[in-house]
Amino acid sequence: MSKSLGNVIDPLDVITGISIEGLHAQLVDSNLDPVEIEKAKEGQKSDYPNGIPECGTDALRFALCAYTSQGRDINLDVNRILGYRHFCNKLWNATKFAIRVLGEDFKPVAKAQVYLHAVVRDAHGRKMSKSLGNVIDPLDVITGISIEGLHAQLVDSNLDPVEIEKAKEGQKSDYPNGIPECGTDALRFALCAYTSQGRDINLDVNRILGYRHFCNKLWNATKFAIRVLGEDFKPVAKAQLCGSESLADRWILSRLSLAVQLCDSGFRSYDFPAITTAIYSFWLYELCDVYLECLKPVFAGSDVAAMSVSRNTLYTCLDAGLRLLSPLMPFVSEELFQRLPRRSAQAPPSICVTPYPEASEFCWRSEETDRNMEFIMTIIRTIRSLRADYNLTKTKADCYLQCLDAETVAVVKQYSPYIQTLSSSQTVNTLQSGEPPAGCAVAIASDKCTVHLLLKGLIDAEKEISKLSVKRGELQKQLEKLAERMGKADYRDKVPQKVQEGDAEKVRLRVRDRPETLTVT
Repeated sequence: MSKSLGNVIDPLDVITGISIEGLHAQLVDSNLDPVEIEKAKEGQKSDYPNGIPECGTDALRFALCAYTSQGRDINLDVNRILGYRHFCNKLWNATKFAIRVLGEDFKPVAKAQVYLHAVVRDAHGRKMSKSLGNVIDPLDVITGISIEGLHAQLVDSNLDPVEIEKAKEGQKSDYPNGIPECGTDALRFALCAYTSQGRDINLDVNRILGYRHFCNKLWNATKFAIRVLGEDFKPVAKAQLCGSESLADRWILSRLSLAVQLCDSGFRSYDFPAITTAIYSFWLYELCDVYLECLKPVFAGSDVAAMSVSRNTLYTCLDAGLRLLSPLMPFVSEELFQRLPRRSAQAPPSICVTPYPEASEFCWRSEETDRNMEFIMTIIRTIRSLRADYNLTKTKADCYLQCLDAETVAVVKQYSPYIQTLSSSQTVNTLQSGEPPAGCAVAIASDKCTVHLLLKGLIDAEKEISKLSVKRGELQKQLEKLAERMGKADYRDKVPQKVQEGDAEKVRLRVRDRPETLTVT
């Protein structure tokens, strides 16, 4: 800055403002000669034809802080400082509007907290870019859009023709059939579940579509439950144990209690993936896949007392399950909640004003029940696997469970009705010392229980033996190739440790899957 050039900026002039005449007067009062004064006046007229507007202290201070990013020299522009004065005006007007909206009676919370989410990228981890054609508009995910609609959005953009063609190829690759309609709830749930990936979110539309199917599952499960409850059902005033619950009732209430605990701790620590996992697992894998199936024989029977207890247990699960889901899927949970009966006339009219479930309210966790049911589910999965191996999709077979000790026998006998229902078995027989009949397929469920599925008369034995022989031959060839590779002298020195571990795991899996462990006796 130089007085002779007329480009000296006095901070006070920027703060309070000064006219062009004021700037000229400052030159006259200086010690410049007349020629330099005229030259300086021309410079001032060029830079500040209307003088320097009033910018204020805050705008000048903010601008000087912002200017430090340019390097060692600061090229001070009064117009930029004026922009920050307009920013101050924007702050003022926005705050005035907010104060009017808050109202005179507003009381702020003791401590406000803000959650910042990660950067959202495409399914391949690339930054979203119009030129790549991988930009995902949330509205397109919610309402759905065809591939032609995606192409039309590119044509309406400001991309040049070459970039448009490149973007179209990207869209065809990622969304060959367009983006299916997923809905608001599925998108919201997916974004909460995605935060476990770290700093970036690789958004995959197929995963969001999976959560839309989860919404459909919720809808169908609640419809079935409401039909089972009946039109005249009136839930008890408070969710509590009555002492007459079945093993399945006690188990599902234990799992509900765990889900409530996990959601409570998840919200306290902002662990949204833990919340979505707890809710998803409870609804899909425990309530729908297990408990509702266990209830079907109950409601098909004639035990009125058992039906009444199961109805109240089912209602408790639906009510609490929807309340757990409400912050993440507000629309579908509200719609389903409105279809449920209320415990009392004073109950809240909407799920959004209903208290969120607390761990103190649902304190029915039983680790023993959970442990026993997990053991039973292992047996059920083993039976299902055997049925799938021998293509017994519609045929029910007799099942014999050979147990290691009396304690295991007692547990299995307690849960045998559920094993029969969930594994689609004709009968379930528990053995400790006796031998199962001939003609059974054998599979090990655990170190305490072996499953024998009676196939005699249900399958073509010679055909199955032939299939097992082919499978054994293929596995034997694979084992020989692995053994040859691992037997080389320099294998341990040259092959990376991770590859060695992978080869060892392959050997273990192929030995396990050899037909000797899945035989027809």
